[in-house]
Amino acid sequence: MKMFNVSNTQVYKILKKKMEILKRWETCANGKIKRELKKTANGDVNEIVWEWFVSVRAKNHRLSGPMVHKYAKKVAEKLGKTEFKASNGQLESFRKMHRIVFNELCGESSDVNSETIEAWEAKLPSIIKGYEPEYIANSDETGLFFRALLNKSLCLKGEKCLGGKLCKERLTVFLCGFMSGEMEKTLVIGKAAKSRCFRNMDIQKLPVEWRSNKKAWMTSQIMEEWLTAFNGRMKMQNWHVLLFLDNATCHPHIELSNVRLAWFPPNTTSVSQPVDHGIIRNVKVHYRKLLM
Repeated sequence: MKMFNVSNTQVYKILKKKMEILKRWETCANGKIKRELKKTANGDVNEIVWEWFVSVRAKNHRLSGPMVHKYAKKVAEKLGKTEFKASNGQLESFRKMHRIVFNELCGESSDVNSETIEAWEAKLPSIIKGYEPEYIANSDETGLFFRALLNKSLCLKGEKCLGGKLCKERLTVFLCGFMSGEMEKTLVIGKAAKSRCFRNMDIQKLPVEWRSNKKAWMTSQIMEEWLTAFNGRMKMQNWHVLLFLDNATCHPHIELSNVRLAWFPPNTTSVSQPVDHGIIRNVKVHYRKLLM
């Protein structure tokens, strides 16, 4: 699981169906034709370039077509292949042979220090000791382009797909949930204290908590107010809660009677923050679906 950064379910499923997967691959039951790689005049060059490619990607370095071209030329020169040309066709055949794709890089997990995470995981049991799952909470904020429409659409083949600029008006949404699955009332931060759409409404009766500032950002003042109110709700229920937060400047370090604050290591949110592992994404997916 740690080696490939996958869940235990994936590992167990693969191990359980090991023989079936191998058999399907050998008999080409997946619908793809398995071709024997033809021995070409540049097979030795391709083999060396492939080994280099695998080693570079294992270190999570970035690669482009021109970089592969350049390395292939160097290899060919060392092997004395003066007629070798690192053409686009050669790169395309190399890419297809090894099923290489050109993907967009996203996320920040590769910037996280693995030693920091290992130390944090070792320390975690002592932090949560004495707290049941229903008393362990985690929260984080995210930006929401609340008026942005889809940038993709179903259309007929060959039809021109034209669209305008996406609306970048943003709200900040603060989510808090417990380890048991219960969610607190969502905090939403906008620019107006009372927006026009709330003209004939009581803001206190909204299904979310509404706050505002000029930039629609989370501030230490809003965060402190929310923490104080959250602590009050826990006190009324006679709950003693452990709340995990990241080390953002807007998250104040304050002492509360019924809420103990715990902090994730700096610059590890993409790996250590549970809310970032699907909860925020699901909220945005459901919001977009309702918007459309």
